[in-house]
Amino acid sequence: MAGSRSRRTILRSPSARCASRSTSASRLGGTPSRVGVENLAVTLDAVREAGGKVVMGPVTIPTVGDLAFVEDTEGNVVGVMQYAGKP
Repeated sequence: MAGSRSRRTILRSPSARCASRSTSASRLGGTPSRVGVENLAVTLDAVREAGGKVVMGPVTIPTVGDLAFVEDTEGNVVGVMQYAGKP
């Protein structure tokens, strides 16, 4: 859309490296970002404590790791992934 602005959202978690996504992209059918985390359970607890919610998962992808999607209090969704081989 010409002249439209996209807002960026940063997910902060003790075990998250960094997550940033364009909120307007997913609302227009784009793909949400994903971020690798050291500990998925700790990250999901932190999301809930901050007022967000888990909207999918966690699910295990064999040989890859565990994946969940979370939504913040403004409706932004981001995937969080604990890769296989990580404690």
